[in-house]
Parts: sequence; structure tokens; C-alpha cells
Amino acid sequence: MCGIAGYFNPDQNYAENPKQNFHTLSRMINTMNHRGPDTYGHTIINSCCLAHTRLSIIDLENGRQPMSYTKDGNTYYIVYNGEIYNYKALTAELTALGHTFATRTDTEVLRSVITDRALSKNYTVSSQSPSTTACEIHSTSTVTASVSNHFIIRRPAIHSCSPRGLIHCLNTRACVHAST
Repeated sequence: MCGIAGYFNPDQNYAENPKQNFHTLSRMINTMNHRGPDTYGHTIINSCCLAHTRLSIIDLENGRQPMSYTKDGNTYYIVYNGEIYNYKALTAELTALGHTFATRTDTEVLRSVITDRALSKNYTVSSQSPSTTACEIHSTSTVTASVSNHFIIRRPAIHSCSPRGLIHCLNTRACVHAST
């Protein structure tokens, strides 16, 4: 499985000091290299910093994260760890509704469900899709971040507050690096 980490604080502008925040994200995600040795990605968006280390299983060429998506002038960023077991069926359903996909990943399907369907309150991945997930999605126009976790499955995400903001990661060592 992949590794995700990041932090969010609506009162901060992390983009003003990208070098320091890149260093913090690197220290956080390096504690999870064993979870995703294939690729690493990060993004620093004003009030949110996201990092991802990937174990490439689905769509080896195009599945890098964090992924971004713009709709109606709002840009969403997502980092995701997990698997949506029926993502191919969901892709077909969403394609029939007019959605287009740039990759063949379950991450993009999750992003589409969250940004396009779950927000209209007629569909949620957790209630209608067998999955194991931990993800964060950040919206630039509303300056919000949503961190979710599938608590039934033993893939917990850790959430912590520090002077840096709301921290999320998949192990306690990563949280320690964010707090220092």
C-alpha cells in the first residue's frame, strides 16, 4: 500500500516557505518508504501540504499523486492510500454519467465520487463501495481539507494537532517529524 502524509492550517500560507515545507514533507514521507518505493510526490498549496509515496499496482504510468482536478474554477488535490475493490464498475457508471478520466486509477474514481457526487449527497464511497481507504482531499476555493479513514479495516490514519496545523499521516514517526 501507499503512504500519505500532510498538514493543513487555514491560517497559514505554506507556499511562502516552500523549501522548509518540502523538507518537512520529505522527512514525514521518508518514514513510509517501505509502503511505496516506486514514486514520491508532494504539493504545497497555500494552507495545505500533501505528500505521497506510491506502490505502483494500478496504472503504473499515470497514477502519480498528489492528483489535482479543476472543476468550476475550484482545484482539488488528493492523496490516497487504499483500494476501491469495485473501481472498474464505478468508472463505467461514472463514464455513463459523462465523467472523463485521465488515468485508470481508483484514486481518480475516488476523487470524482468525492468532488462530483458525494458533495451532492446522493452517493458515498464508504456506503456503496467495498474499499479500504485513507485519503485527504483539499479544495482551493473553499480552503478546506477533508481527511477520511475507513476505521473498520486495519489501515488507520493518524490525525494530530500541532502548531503546524492538523497533521495526518499513516504512522506516528511521520507525525513527530511534522511537529518539530
